[in-house]
Amino acid sequence: MELHSSIDPQILARLDSFIAPVLHYAITRQQRRALGRTYVRGLLGSSARKNVEQIVRSERGLASAPAHERRMGEMLRDDDWRHDLVMWEGGRRLLEQTSGWSAYTLDDTALLKQGTDSVGVQVQYAGCLGHTANCQAIVTIGIAQEHVSAPLAAELFLPEKWARDLTRREACHVPSTVTFRTKTSIGLDLVRRLDLEGCPKWPLLADSAYGECVEFREAVTRLGFPWVVGLGLDTTVWPAGLSFDPLPRRSHRGRPVVRVHPTVPCAPRTVTAFAATLPDVAWQRVCWRHGSRGPQIARFAAVRVRPAHGWMNGGIDPESLCAEAWLLLHWPDDKPAPTKAWLASLPADTAIETLVGFARLRWRVERDNREGKGLAGLDHYEGRTWQGLHHHAAFVVLAQQFLATERASELAAIEPIDTIPRAMKPATSVAADGAFPP
Repeated sequence: MELHSSIDPQILARLDSFIAPVLHYAITRQQRRALGRTYVRGLLGSSARKNVEQIVRSERGLASAPAHERRMGEMLRDDDWRHDLVMWEGGRRLLEQTSGWSAYTLDDTALLKQGTDSVGVQVQYAGCLGHTANCQAIVTIGIAQEHVSAPLAAELFLPEKWARDLTRREACHVPSTVTFRTKTSIGLDLVRRLDLEGCPKWPLLADSAYGECVEFREAVTRLGFPWVVGLGLDTTVWPAGLSFDPLPRRSHRGRPVVRVHPTVPCAPRTVTAFAATLPDVAWQRVCWRHGSRGPQIARFAAVRVRPAHGWMNGGIDPESLCAEAWLLLHWPDDKPAPTKAWLASLPADTAIETLVGFARLRWRVERDNREGKGLAGLDHYEGRTWQGLHHHAAFVVLAQQFLATERASELAAIEPIDTIPRAMKPATSVAADGAFPP
């Protein structure tokens, strides 16, 4: 049997060159490294299923497959090497070999399952379906530019019932150090790892599941990363520029009042209600992408606001006052209200085109999720253990990082990379008649 005949030999050589230093850094045993190399090759092969059985058979053939399947399965289940080292070292090589990156993406994706014994499986929300399903949930952080993106790391969300069930933990070899954490907590730890790895302070892009969490936004800010995150349309905001004073005391008895309110009477409004008060001049037509469907143009507004999280009974704790930020709104002409909103911590002089570019760049993570499952077999792992799932995910991430280097090289050959972040380039203003500026 010819090894991976569907993959060009030159591409295989570049793949080996990319992953060999990563495996040498993260895996100490030579046999394990060789198996890891075979596994990554198999993930990018032509097999419909990217599991141990199919990968080994494509490499060794049917005759000698059983023994090698056992070794491959042991390599995935063993805890003598760390999956995070594979992913982050692969990310470091990706950054070294490419340029043009402009943002990080944070998301979670569901791996649909039939049974209930695999680690972390339960009926929970699956974003790929838009409703609950029996699945595992993986939190990922990645890197993006206009035409290229890749995951940097992935970690399983362990539901609280699983975290407390000692029997299930033992059966799936969940480490004792793993405790229940929300998806936002896992995401924040991944951002902290970006900081520890010395990664550039590019904006973090995330949907409203993360953007609605005040503690998450503030923690990301303290780490030095700007953010552009989704916001619910029912979130309340104030216009920028308001001052706040303590509420007047109704009596000199009792505890002193600690809450504050705007000096000019102004109750916060929902994003939808706030958008309705904006003048016509606040809305612009912006083209955020030139793709296969032609120019993508929509109606946006960008205004400075202060989120009103924590407002109740006419006042708010001073420590709960959020900093002013950009509110970006998308209101299609044929809709009665805005359909999407984002909050951004970018500087107050940021152009609306830049805000739209970053907000729309988040779609790259959806593409990464589809590639991870459809091409590299992220959801094909058939084992049940914590180590096995994470080791499989690490190799999938490494394979996608290599593919990103290939795409970046092709892009650079067609269009030389310049010093302007790609997310800041595609969005442009469009005149009222729909024409592009000269």
